[in-house]
Amino acid sequence: MKNISLFSVIALSLVLVGAGCSVTTTGTGSEGGSSATPTGAVEGAWAPGVVTKGSLSSSPVAGTINSVPVTIASVSIEDWGDKFQWKFSDTAPAKTCGFTSKDSSVKFRSAELMEGTFTKQMDTKVDFNEFSAYYVYTKEDGSPNSVNTSWETTIVVTDYTENVSKDAFGKNVGSVEGYVEMTFQDGKTEIAGAFKGDVCEK
Repeated sequence: MKNISLFSVIALSLVLVGAGCSVTTTGTGSEGGSSATPTGAVEGAWAPGVVTKGSLSSSPVAGTINSVPVTIASVSIEDWGDKFQWKFSDTAPAKTCGFTSKDSSVKFRSAELMEGTFTKQMDTKVDFNEFSAYYVYTKEDGSPNSVNTSWETTIVVTDYTENVSKDAFGKNVGSVEGYVEMTFQDGKTEIAGAFKGDVCEK
C-alpha cells in the first residue's frame, strides 16, 4: 500500500478550507487495533462476502464527536463515480439524500462499496485515494472544523441493494445495512453500532 503523502494531506486540507471549513491535523501514529475484527477480514482492504459482525455492537450507532456524545441520526453514502463518500451524521436531512449543515459527522471515503468487511488498524497505511476518514463539528462561532488524524475502523456491510427508491429529484437511491466501529487517534471521536442508510446513486 502507498503511504499517505504530505501533498495528499495538504491537498485535502485546501479543498476543505476552500469549502469554508477550517482544518485540524493531529499526530499520525499510534498503537492500536480493534478487538472486534470479524474472522476472515483482510487488513486494509475489503473482504467480499465476509459479513459476520463478530463482537461489533448491535445497538444503533452512536458515540462521541469532538468529545460530545452523539446519536447518529442519518447514514448516507454518495456515489461520486470514482469513490463512495460515507457520512454518519447527528442530524437527519429534511429529504432523502438532502444536505445538512452545522451538524457533527464522521466521514469515510472508499473506492468500493460491497457486501463484506473493511478493517484497518490505527498504524496501518492505506492508499489515500482509496480509503480516508475524518470528522467534522461546528465551532462556537458557527463555522465547521474538519479534523484529520490517524484512524481505525471495522465496517461490515451485511446488505447492499441498488435502486430501491427515488430521491426528491428522481435519482435512484439504494439501501445499505451493517455495523461500524471507528475510532480516531486523538481520542475525541469514536462511533460504534448497527446502521441502516441510503446510497445516493450518481
